[in-house]
Amino acid sequence: MFARDYRLLRKFVVKTDVVPHICEKKGLPFLCERAIRDWTFTLGLVLFFVVLRVLSLFVWQINYYGQREYTKEMIRKEVTAMGVYTGMLRKNLDCDSIERNLRECYENMSWVSAEEKGCVLNIKMKEGTAEKKKEEREITPCHLVAPCKGTVQSIVTKEGTAQVKKGMKVKKGDILISGVVEIKDDSEAVVRKKGVHAEGEITILTERKYEDSINIRYIAKNKTGKEVSVFTVQCNGYRFSLKNPLKWFDNSTNYDIITNICVDRKFIPLDMSLFVSERRYIAYEPCEAEYTEEEARQLLQNRLASKLMDYEEKGYKIIDHAFDVSKEQTAYKARGKIVMSVSNMEQKDVAEEELLLNQSGKEDDDGTGADRS
Repeated sequence: MFARDYRLLRKFVVKTDVVPHICEKKGLPFLCERAIRDWTFTLGLVLFFVVLRVLSLFVWQINYYGQREYTKEMIRKEVTAMGVYTGMLRKNLDCDSIERNLRECYENMSWVSAEEKGCVLNIKMKEGTAEKKKEEREITPCHLVAPCKGTVQSIVTKEGTAQVKKGMKVKKGDILISGVVEIKDDSEAVVRKKGVHAEGEITILTERKYEDSINIRYIAKNKTGKEVSVFTVQCNGYRFSLKNPLKWFDNSTNYDIITNICVDRKFIPLDMSLFVSERRYIAYEPCEAEYTEEEARQLLQNRLASKLMDYEEKGYKIIDHAFDVSKEQTAYKARGKIVMSVSNMEQKDVAEEELLLNQSGKEDDDGTGADRS
């Protein structure tokens, strides 16, 4: 019932001679009364939301993705010079300005994206030579030649003269699109040769043999269970190490060293940087062991995957691959083939002699040797 109707129970209480008890009170007035009574809890709750709101006004983390040629430290230094740092106000953050300035600072950076998610700033980038404008492209006359042996799958000529057709077999160095264009008169006689920068879309299907091997016996690492951890703390040029004094290094023991970066932060407002790393020294004893056929196959398969990745980085597209592993006297050998398609052709400069009309040096019909063309 409503609190204002509680007094209406008086006449019923008098007639029935009972004592009413309130079991529960609900509503905003009672809640405020309880909050005032427990003022310490209420104050703590209010402070929690106030602090949460204040902390949400700042940028607390900056992540970098996609950098390869440029290190994270180089990009962070450049971003800091723009006035973007951990602890800055989010309202002062201009993502468009970050993207524009990074593209201007690094010529080899073709794409940059700065995205704000909550209190985190994510900067993503792609490196690679940006596409040149048409007027800036190289205009030196050249041929397009085959980078490898294979079969022409498709050819579309944009500039130059096609020298091959679909289905033809070519060898490495063969001219696919010539940079020499013949200019003919009405009688189909060649009157001049013009050098152009050959362009076109060509795909060559090539097949390469794959061979690899690993020794059956190898030196394995038998871990002894002994491990030593050393923490290195570096703050504003001061550096010191921490480790368990009860664990000592044995100079006669071999160790695997694993480094893990625990903290790498720079506090711009305080002009302080903190770097904490952990180095784990895991002791082991070298011993001779032999690969099983399954282990050898997995290892050779990983090597093949790395080889395929190298081909893809060079512009090759993997169509199919297969290999077989056989055990010989002292090694496991893998033999197979890789079928790929190539779209990146090589260029070869057009020689001056190729642009000469009368290369044979024959005289004219009247014997004077004059060029009447």
